[in-house]
Amino acid sequence: MTLFLYILRLMTQSFAFAVGGILFILLPAVTVSAVHKVGGAGVLALLNYIPLLFIDMVPYVLPLGFLLAVVATYGRLAADNELTAVRMAGIHPVRLLIPGLLVAGLLALGTNWMAAELAPIWKYNQRVFKRQAVEGLLRRLNPGRSEIDLGSFYLNAHHRDPYNDRIFYDVNIAYTDRDGDGPGFWMVADVAEFKTEEEKDLVVKLKNARIIKGDEKYMNEDPTIRLPYADLVGKPPKARTRPKYLRSSELRADLKNEELDDEGRRANIYEIHRRYALSFTYILFLLLGMPTGILLRSGTQLGAFAAAVGYAIVYYVLSLQLGRQLSASGVLPPFVSPWVVNLLGTAIGLWMSRKVIRK
Repeated sequence: MTLFLYILRLMTQSFAFAVGGILFILLPAVTVSAVHKVGGAGVLALLNYIPLLFIDMVPYVLPLGFLLAVVATYGRLAADNELTAVRMAGIHPVRLLIPGLLVAGLLALGTNWMAAELAPIWKYNQRVFKRQAVEGLLRRLNPGRSEIDLGSFYLNAHHRDPYNDRIFYDVNIAYTDRDGDGPGFWMVADVAEFKTEEEKDLVVKLKNARIIKGDEKYMNEDPTIRLPYADLVGKPPKARTRPKYLRSSELRADLKNEELDDEGRRANIYEIHRRYALSFTYILFLLLGMPTGILLRSGTQLGAFAAAVGYAIVYYVLSLQLGRQLSASGVLPPFVSPWVVNLLGTAIGLWMSRKVIRK
């Protein structure tokens, strides 16, 4: 029991440190992504949008943090010769996996609940919130701000009309299509007045404008620009009927619907088992991380950590692509294809663990 609690404590501490470190590293990237998508809508919208991005990453961050914790824990046991002492005490090395299995089981249950019931709703809300935030910006044009950044549309003005907050003076405007590689323009004007036609166009009326489009330059005293609304705020979010936006309980209920076609049935089954397979990742990472930490132990364990990150990258790339392609092509049943990478990785992990235990 003393050994069990000792390993459990080491693993818990390493897991908390690893997850905290990963989230700290991801925070700048997530913040930049949020600023790019909804930053123009204001600080409040930005602060509300960042958690929506993070929740979508949690089912992937937790397994990676667990893998690093496993490598650190068992690598330390080997580096400090505690593993040798355990063997000399007559304790079978397999028993060292019990604390890891306990932590993996608890995390798997939590991740499965999150991926099955919470993440789909947050994922859908993420798309809805982004569009609503930009729509709100276009309708209100936050008072006092002389800059509007919608990604494909950017405006910077010297000042705004104190009596009409939809009028800007001495403006610079840049516009491209949403992909950034289509025709666009750049212009300066003395006055810009905004009007929105609901779900149609953003209308900008200018005075004394100088327009540059490609190699051509234009002068126009009173031009009117109509910008496609969908280009600025994105397409309206689809109804919450796609499998990735539905809870697992809702997917199972849909499977009982006799009107659901074969393609929809396959998609629902695949999504349910994909979430189960994602939760099983902890067991896979335990079997890979334990022998990696022991075999590649060193003063700093950099080699073991690098190998662990490599495992995670390969696993996520393959699991996100291979399983879906196998299911969509009909090569494997939809309840089997999400497990292919897990089964392959588990086989490799069992082989590596057996090699370490017999050593």
